[in-house]
Amino acid sequence: MSCRSKENYPLHNLEFDHRCFFQHKIFTNLITHAVSQGLNKLKVTVPPNLGLPDCVFISHSLTSLHIYGSTVDPRRRNGLPKSLNLPALTSLHLEYFEIQSDDNGHAEPFSACKKLNNLFIEDFYFHYPSSLTSKSKVEGILHVTNATLTNVSILTPLDP
Repeated sequence: MSCRSKENYPLHNLEFDHRCFFQHKIFTNLITHAVSQGLNKLKVTVPPNLGLPDCVFISHSLTSLHIYGSTVDPRRRNGLPKSLNLPALTSLHLEYFEIQSDDNGHAEPFSACKKLNNLFIEDFYFHYPSSLTSKSKVEGILHVTNATLTNVSILTPLDP
């Protein structure tokens, strides 16, 4: 991968599918390098022992992001930051993910994705801040307010 950038062969698409445990350094370096080179489309199955590097959620070149999280243990699922800074993103597909909420149980991670047309979310749950105790009666609410969205699918939200 690094030789490609030295020879000025840009990488536009990357698909990584590894459903078993994987070495953190290799995975992080691969994803970070690809995103730093102006990657447009990323489709990744995140190994169950790892998380995605932060650079994925602040890329200014990604137009399509397809993430499959861990199906092994819902408590080890990958999570979105509270807000995504992906200004070029037009298509987002998330499966087996957690979405961070605020103290009221609300989440709005997509509001800064101004070009987002397609949103597909399947099997997610809310990650509540530690300030909310297990006795709190807060119900998660996902806000999706993008004016550019034309296709939205949200399937089987989970809340363990």
